Amino acid sequence: LTTAENVLSDAGVIIHHVRLDGAEDCSNLTGSLLRAGGYAFITEATRAAGTQPHEVANNWLREPDPNEVPADVYDKWRQQMFQVPAQTLNDTLTRVEDFRKSMLKQMSQYDLLLSPVNPHPAPLLPAPGEHPFPDGSYTEVFDITGWPAGVVRAHTSKLGLPIGVQVIANPWPEDRVLAA
Repeated sequence: LTTAENVLSDAGVIIHHVRLDGAEDCSNLTGSLLRAGGYAFITEATRAAGTQPHEVANNWLREPDPNEVPADVYDKWRQQMFQVPAQTLNDTLTRVEDFRKSMLKQMSQYDLLLSPVNPHPAPLLPAPGEHPFPDGSYTEVFDITGWPAGVVRAHTSKLGLPIGVQVIANPWPEDRVLAA
């Protein structure tokens, strides 16, 4: 971030170091939202793009074979995917809106936010069947808020892995993100 801050500062941008309160809870909120929707929007969007869900996300969305797993494991998976109570979805969407309001209130005093993409360099690809996102990304906050954001590779780790920086704006001024 320091290099990106220096570039922006040299261009006349005033830099403030702030932390958005509540952002650390975003991974829990994202997980709740995925579960509350039964992962349906991911699987349907994947299918609409011509890909089977088990072919993406490191087989994370692969349906277990009922002949290879105990019946209770398969039943639990089916319930999580397809039998989500409406109240659970409603409660989760209310939490999402509360989160968005909180983030907007904090961000409203700034034009742009500069943030790392992850708390560490890009991870190596996980083995097949392992969770594809072992820890949260700082991009999740802005996936949930829907704010315009752009990510660029800003550096390279000692292992040759990319280190990204993201630029985020309040709702609507995408031009600021692109200009930065």
